[in-house]
Amino acid sequence: MTTSESPQVDGSDDSVGVYVCILILAFFATLSVALRFWARRLTRASWQIDDYLALIALLVHHGLIPVFTTGIELGGLGKDTRLFTMTHPSATKFLFQAFFAGEIIFAISSPLIKLSVLSLYWRIFPTRTMKLACIALASLTITWGIVIGVFNFLVCKPLHAFWNLELQKSPDTKCIDIIWFWLGNSASNCAIDLAILILPIHEVVKLHSSISKKIGLCAVFLLGSAAFAASLTRTISDVLLRNVEMTNPNKQFTIPAGFTVIEVYVAIIGACLPTLIPVYRRLRYGDTLRRTRPSNPKGKTIRSIKTIGQISYRSHRRPVNESSTESLHIDHSFQPLDYQHIPRFDANGTVDCEASKESPLDTICLQEIRALPDRAWTGNDYSSI
Repeated sequence: MTTSESPQVDGSDDSVGVYVCILILAFFATLSVALRFWARRLTRASWQIDDYLALIALLVHHGLIPVFTTGIELGGLGKDTRLFTMTHPSATKFLFQAFFAGEIIFAISSPLIKLSVLSLYWRIFPTRTMKLACIALASLTITWGIVIGVFNFLVCKPLHAFWNLELQKSPDTKCIDIIWFWLGNSASNCAIDLAILILPIHEVVKLHSSISKKIGLCAVFLLGSAAFAASLTRTISDVLLRNVEMTNPNKQFTIPAGFTVIEVYVAIIGACLPTLIPVYRRLRYGDTLRRTRPSNPKGKTIRSIKTIGQISYRSHRRPVNESSTESLHIDHSFQPLDYQHIPRFDANGTVDCEASKESPLDTICLQEIRALPDRAWTGNDYSSI
């Protein structure tokens, strides 16, 4: 990384827009996690490890807000380097201290939200292929976090030379190229994000369902694509820093630093959105657990089997406990029913449902997911999204 004097002085402030965007995303990320836990309560479902990981990731990442604020107010991030250092001689020290602290926090919060998403995949796609993929990506994510965390303490020897630039001129000081470090950090993180993003697509395409439904399911799981876009933007900005002369660090570091904060907030929002269906139904219908369908004739019992992407109703006029062999009818209204029925599947594929008013209705029941004729996902109890 080389620096030189620029003939022009820029009096603008590039940090304002990025800072406002971060505060807005921080609010919506907090709201998303809060609604996620409310959705669990509405469905009377127990909190899962992916819920806790999302919460911890949010709390840890909130630590970047005061760090980013310090970089702006005391380090002059987003402002012309020469103008700001004239009135704030210690600005460079505060700026690089903020970078150091920010990378430490990012190395914790980013893996946490990735592990939350992988934990969700583990629960709703209980296939051997998916579990092996989740284990591999989880191991890679944890390793990435450890490596980045350790390297943050090895950027300079001695460490305080990282923010004391004058000390870097000493022959006894050894520092790695910080731009190369950030580039490797963001590029590897971007690759992991992409792998996690496309992971469920393989399972969705195997489902024995219509193309439109498969597209809808893929769209649900691709909600995290915004986080990948933020990660890719951060990587591209680091590439540009590598290929240009460092003439105004405070301004040139604004985009990479800002997207370091934005990326995880967007990832948290994307990880929570698929779990908020009960909240949507509560706000739309006013009652998450029970709602009578207007089209239900008097004395007619409706049985439902919920799977990813569709709701099926078995309807007949016989008693609930009596066996039945009539066909399934698809309903796309997403309206809550009077009862939820927990399906049981025998070896021949026969379905037996028992009604229960105590069962949470707005869960997505994953006791059975039908794939291709020679494939079937089965299990005793797969928790709801």
